[in-house]
Amino acid sequence: NKFLKQRFDNRKKIKSFIDAKLEEENKRRQRFGETIFFVEPNIKEGAGGLRDYHTFLWVAKAANFEQRFENIYRLSQISQIQEQDLLHSIGFLWRVRHSLHVLDNSRSDRLGREEQIEIANTMGYKDTDSSIAAEEFMSDYYKNSFVVNYHSRRGIEAVYNKITPKRSFFNFISKKDISENFYKIRRKIYLKDQNILLQPLEILKLIMLAKKKNWELDLCVKDRMSESIQASEMQNMFDTAGVGDLWKEIFNDPILLYQTLFELMLNGWLEKYFPEMEKIMHRIQLDSYHNYTIEYHSINAVHEIANLESLSEMKSFPFASKILGQVKRKNVLMLAVFFHDVGKARGGKHEEVGAEIGRSIATRLGYDSNDIEDASFLIKNHALLPTLAFRRDIKDLNLIERFAQNVKTIELLDMLYLLAFADVRSVARHIWSDWKGTLLDELYKNTVSYLKGSGRDSEQQRLFVKKLDKIHKLIEGVMTRDELSAFLSSMPERYLFTTSPSAIASHITMADILTEKKVVMHTRHNPSKGFTELSVVAKDAPGLFSKIAGVLSINNINIIDAQIYTMPNGTALDLLWVTDSKDRLVYDTNIWEKVYNDFEKAVNDILDVHKTLMLKVKPRFLSKTKERTNFVQVKIDNDVSVTETVIDVFTNDRLGLLYGISRAFFDLGCTIERAKITTNSKQVLDVFYIRDPIEGKILSKDRLKCIEDAIKQAASASTI
Repeated sequence: NKFLKQRFDNRKKIKSFIDAKLEEENKRRQRFGETIFFVEPNIKEGAGGLRDYHTFLWVAKAANFEQRFENIYRLSQISQIQEQDLLHSIGFLWRVRHSLHVLDNSRSDRLGREEQIEIANTMGYKDTDSSIAAEEFMSDYYKNSFVVNYHSRRGIEAVYNKITPKRSFFNFISKKDISENFYKIRRKIYLKDQNILLQPLEILKLIMLAKKKNWELDLCVKDRMSESIQASEMQNMFDTAGVGDLWKEIFNDPILLYQTLFELMLNGWLEKYFPEMEKIMHRIQLDSYHNYTIEYHSINAVHEIANLESLSEMKSFPFASKILGQVKRKNVLMLAVFFHDVGKARGGKHEEVGAEIGRSIATRLGYDSNDIEDASFLIKNHALLPTLAFRRDIKDLNLIERFAQNVKTIELLDMLYLLAFADVRSVARHIWSDWKGTLLDELYKNTVSYLKGSGRDSEQQRLFVKKLDKIHKLIEGVMTRDELSAFLSSMPERYLFTTSPSAIASHITMADILTEKKVVMHTRHNPSKGFTELSVVAKDAPGLFSKIAGVLSINNINIIDAQIYTMPNGTALDLLWVTDSKDRLVYDTNIWEKVYNDFEKAVNDILDVHKTLMLKVKPRFLSKTKERTNFVQVKIDNDVSVTETVIDVFTNDRLGLLYGISRAFFDLGCTIERAKITTNSKQVLDVFYIRDPIEGKILSKDRLKCIEDAIKQAASASTI
């Protein structure tokens, strides 16, 4: 105590120490994450971790250095019940941390997805018909982490208020009444009567006012809000007249909505206003796709829309910002954005369950019948646009026709696009890419063209005439106009619909010089869309695409989209969108020179692609890296395409995976017409449009089962 007395003998020194600890905490947040709702939290250093509690203790002890530790809680305005809750949660975190150290045989504090499964079993959690043990365990983890974070923040605020009293002449003259129960000093709101019971409408109005004015709520105000919200009179938060109308006003302002929802979540009030959220609070999904709990992801989605109204985001995403400017009913859009995942953790298809819950919420808030139906439609179909954009051929006119008929209006399409944009971007930063943004934009534009036009046939004819004129000017002397017309008519409609006039002209020129070579390649970089376009023209041969995939894999180039065509003279034309291993454009000319040489050798059977890849991916027996659980899921869709069978392959990523799967299709006698490759963290979703060279679309159940088994075997193999 003598040392502490010398160290903290005046208020200025105490405040300086506290400021330093808070700055240290901010730096820790930047390194380990600013939210407790991260799917792989750091138990010690992350938000809601043990270090939050330690920081509170250090701050409280500095301000009360003469007191024993057991007295610090009360001096920090933490009640005995709150102290018990806090210590119980600290105990839970310690048990998890000890289990993690035993499991990893190290001092690791990162609670990864695989460790969550193991520790859930260790701590006695069991799978049930309605829940997964690891998800239940993590739900408890987040609840306890929230308690630690909340009471630590609250305790630090109480200590800080104690050493910075509001009594001063300047504070006295700046004091101003803002309502019957509240006044403000500078930029902070205080209560006049500490014992008053606040009403739902009053609480919501106060939060709304504070967010609009950028004012803070005093600790006593927040405490009284919590006590009022927990009171029996608050069980139905919409009994008070005007609450629904106020929420509609908030939902019409994306920025205000985000700030309000975040404040409610931060203080544990969110599910009190919207009890439908209780089922998804503190819930994660055990996949490599989602990085946050469901409720935090939902609020992040609102934040993504709110950001589109800021100048910086308008520059980053001008197309999405423009569409948001077209939306007249933002309250409908934002209700769908916030509640798009409310149907999860209830069993069944969460989109359908959520649509009914959204309908109920919109009705309770007083939305009119059209708004209720449209909000329900958006929630039910929120995954449709990204699913089609990322997993299907967005140039397929049959697909666009069905999608447009489902959406019906451009207004609903605008809102569905923005919902998809917000949903994908708020899942995790690494999930979004310029390429995915391009796919969403193109599907939106193609659908708008269909809705504005008179349908599919007129769109085809308009494009054909428009492109014919442009291409003929570019290849004058290579083909006559009639020859060009015959060439375009012989190619699949998606080629005409997908490919720019300059690219088509380039392909015709490449085919013209193919007589001198066995293969011709051309690259074009597209920074705005986030990929390099690779065109390959070669003499068609069985297994050609698997050789291309293998050569690119050997050179650490990823295929993210592929379209395979055969020209009228039997020449193969493969169009690929590619990136390097870090999802960047491939500018290095030395790499492309090696790719060309390798592919030329592969076509001439000089390079054994299979053997070369085997050497590249040979197992490292001394590696300490844990083997990941081998997971393969194959789905067959014979409805989405008129002419091809669509195969979805979801599995762990590895070098040579695409080569192995494409080679399996070749061995099965199937041709790949198109491929879309989506990589999320360590897992991939590969989509293949395949057909039989003679029979076309594959309908035989026995053959489809044979294909499914072969693809599962190829995808699950540890080597190529």
